[in-house]
Amino acid sequence: MKRKLLIVFLSIITVATYIYSLVNTKELSQNINDCIIRCINVIIPSLFIYMVLSSLIIESGIYKFIFVPLKPLAKYVFSLPISLFFVFVMGNICGYPIGMKLINDMLEKGEIDRKTASVMSASCYGGGPSFLLGLVGISIYNDETAGGIIFLSCLLSNALIAIVINRIYKPPVRSLDASLQKPDLISSITNSAISIFKICAVILSFSFVTTFLDGVFKDADNTAATIIKSFFEITNITALDNASTSYMPIVAAISSFGGVCILLQLKSVTRLTLKYIVLSRLVACPLSALLCFVIIKATNYTPSIYASCVYNIKSTSISLLGTILAAILVIFMIFTKEKADS
Repeated sequence: MKRKLLIVFLSIITVATYIYSLVNTKELSQNINDCIIRCINVIIPSLFIYMVLSSLIIESGIYKFIFVPLKPLAKYVFSLPISLFFVFVMGNICGYPIGMKLINDMLEKGEIDRKTASVMSASCYGGGPSFLLGLVGISIYNDETAGGIIFLSCLLSNALIAIVINRIYKPPVRSLDASLQKPDLISSITNSAISIFKICAVILSFSFVTTFLDGVFKDADNTAATIIKSFFEITNITALDNASTSYMPIVAAISSFGGVCILLQLKSVTRLTLKYIVLSRLVACPLSALLCFVIIKATNYTPSIYASCVYNIKSTSISLLGTILAAILVIFMIFTKEKADS
């Protein structure tokens, strides 16, 4: 009986979604177009190179040595072996999906167990400085310092969570092979390209939600509507038209959460449960907001009085660099597939 009710419910939702899409074709098309522009201008340029590099670092085994000078910090402060400390750092400076991808790669190589992978995911999740300084700092405040404060707030929040949770769980230290391996460059590029396009596909699919929210908050206060929509898809934060520092802690909380769309993107790069990430965000969001408020007060930060729209104006057209990179990725994927099939 429950199964039949579920089938009926899903059928109604599917039909309603289809009808809503037909009725709002113009708005949906515009949101899809905006998503394509954001993917080409922001997502591909800011994430792809980090995905390739992180994959090569894991495959080659160089991650076992790259942070050796920071071993005392990893051991005594974070209670982590140096290999997992590397994942924590990369997960917080390279973009939201990178940490989960690294954890998934190590799990598949048998270098960590599933429990360790799930626990590590709680703190290896951050927007990264290139994303937050550009997308948040420049687009809202026309000031990289604002994005830097928000990034630092999110990083410190994850660091505090990691310090606490690692002392409770105590990730096991495994003896790893100290030798380096020859990485497969072609495979790393191909897999990273596939992951990037999966992420972009999720963003495009999420444009329906954005269209629906636009309709719901059509007559609402623009600032409040933007904040609520950003909890679903974080790039909506660029529409925030209030450059006051009073909103920076809220932006920090949103950046720490990443948005529902980001969580769905993570499922495209791993089969691990997202339970630990979701639970950790219940702590990370208010903690990031609090830390952001403290940093603003401690530094007496004041953004520029000129609320610039330079970044937003640029983001309404597709950049040449992003277009070229996207085209190269498509051609490369087609070429490698043909080589594999021949």
